Amino acid sequence: MMASNPFIVDIEGKDKIGTIFYDPAINQIIAALESSKLKKEKLKELIKERSVGSTPLYATYIKEGIPFIRVQNLTSDGRILLEDAVCVTPFFHKKMKKSVIQYNDILLTVTGATVGKVAISKYKNKEFNINQNIAKIRINEKVVVPDFVYLFLKSKIGQIQLYRNAQRSAQEYLSYGSIESIFITYPEDKNTQKDIVNKVKKFEEIANDKLLEYEKYRKLSREKFLEILLGFNTIDKKFKHSKKYTLKSKETINTRRLDFEWNHPRHKQLQKQMEKLAVHENLELSSLKSICYPYLGSEPSQYTNEGIPIIKIRNLKDGEIDLEDDIDLTLPLFISNFEKQKLKRYDILTPSRGVGSIGKVDIFDAGIDCVVDNNMLILRANKEEIDPWYLLYFLRSGLGQIQIERYTTGSTGQIQLTLRDARKISILYPKEIDDQIAISKGIRELELKALSSRNEHYENIKKAENVFLEFILGDKAKIAQGISIRN
Repeated sequence: MMASNPFIVDIEGKDKIGTIFYDPAINQIIAALESSKLKKEKLKELIKERSVGSTPLYATYIKEGIPFIRVQNLTSDGRILLEDAVCVTPFFHKKMKKSVIQYNDILLTVTGATVGKVAISKYKNKEFNINQNIAKIRINEKVVVPDFVYLFLKSKIGQIQLYRNAQRSAQEYLSYGSIESIFITYPEDKNTQKDIVNKVKKFEEIANDKLLEYEKYRKLSREKFLEILLGFNTIDKKFKHSKKYTLKSKETINTRRLDFEWNHPRHKQLQKQMEKLAVHENLELSSLKSICYPYLGSEPSQYTNEGIPIIKIRNLKDGEIDLEDDIDLTLPLFISNFEKQKLKRYDILTPSRGVGSIGKVDIFDAGIDCVVDNNMLILRANKEEIDPWYLLYFLRSGLGQIQIERYTTGSTGQIQLTLRDARKISILYPKEIDDQIAISKGIRELELKALSSRNEHYENIKKAENVFLEFILGDKAKIAQGISIRN
């Protein structure tokens, strides 16, 4: 979490370290909450029931059963994705009855990098369960509307308190006590609570419609690229990701790799298909290293309040690079070999590590000096050989993503795509640059429509948040709006 403006504080003799405790803007918000004429209660007084989940022994999941929610199934806009969830047995679900999720239960992540992520269940006729990284909060509906509490916790005023209360050791976590001590400010009249919830929901509904629109155009752009290049628009149907296959020991002698994804037969099938197309459709098939200069970013030795933007994984927004929100800065003298590390226009950026990050691909299209940190790979295309935009869309398509998945190594939470492996990715492309540009222009039109829809989605999310902040904070809402919160 960071404030919109830098500040200086003397922490000598202080018992807490962190900008969250001394930021003047944040302290003004806390003061505004304390002086509010609305009713104030600790969350503990509003909770009817609370618990955390558990993971089955040896993390045994089944194909069909009771949906089991983990952190990755909670979206940033408060939805719970049951369709993407693994399942547990009815026996385990019944055994863990305290963490059974019902309609209007609030879910809160309590450990790890996403501490404080909030969602609310809107499934009326479907029960499911949660793991140990998520807390269930069931609100006493006789006192307050659960949606109001959910909006409060999700808002910046709720997130500030959650972040302040989080315990920090090897990883951040929220204890029951730190959750229950959050102050909730609300109108006593439940009809007023409902009115505020409904006003927020109007903007959230528009935002959700725009999100669906964004996902539609993004899906169309990926499918169109494959259709043009391969004659079919989905990788999964053609190269099925079966959960079982037979591997002979002699097949691992040269590679010395036994991991499931690396040896999966679909990768050989894909490679043969691309080789066949290269011959029959007069296309080129080359490794990434032969058509561009790939290299790894460098971590600056020091950050500064002014200087050159450092693009990090969080600044890749699946379609564009955000150079304004939550950006770190440095100076050339703090970057080893600055001239080499400085980005050039149309460099392609892709994360080299992190679950949920590897596979993102964006293009640097700004006319300013920027660098990336050591968690990012830079792919500088040889423009005489390949159009950077074509390369971008190839890597975003199923053809690129299936290869990135194969070359990713490591265990859960510590996965990486090394520079050495990234260089081996095969790129299939028309021989003529003009043909590549023609393809990328058509895809770009769909991508721009997707970006437009996504921007409208964010605008309406912001409007929804502002409605809530203005009700709670009044004229102090602008201060909260200027604070960037990092989840």
